[in-house]
Amino acid sequence: HRLLAIVQEVGDTLPRPATVSFSGPVDVISDGELADDIAAFVREGLANVVRHAGADTATVDVVASADEITVDLADDGNGMGETSRRSGLRNLSERAERRAGGLDVESTPHGTRLRLRLPVPPPAERTP
Repeated sequence: HRLLAIVQEVGDTLPRPATVSFSGPVDVISDGELADDIAAFVREGLANVVRHAGADTATVDVVASADEITVDLADDGNGMGETSRRSGLRNLSERAERRAGGLDVESTPHGTRLRLRLPVPPPAERTP
């Protein structure tokens, strides 16, 4: 529910509202720390789209499996270009690395895709 609220709150400021989709056993997101990291990724990523991308819309796709969760955030904006300010991406990358995950970035003049990949903790290690 947090992701839906973030996408509505931040993504509704785009010319066409952002969308979100879920696939797989997304109840693994119920791990408190994992949910916090995913929510921070979506909030910061969408805020960057709104502020910098010149996008009409964005999509957030969450795909979960028993051992990994992937969150793709894509926009149809003008890409990142050769900007030297990437502190937001650095923060997202560091957050992923702390959880033994990764952040992939693909950017063209027709849009940007951020992909966050995080391992899902075993049930015994999940936090409420």
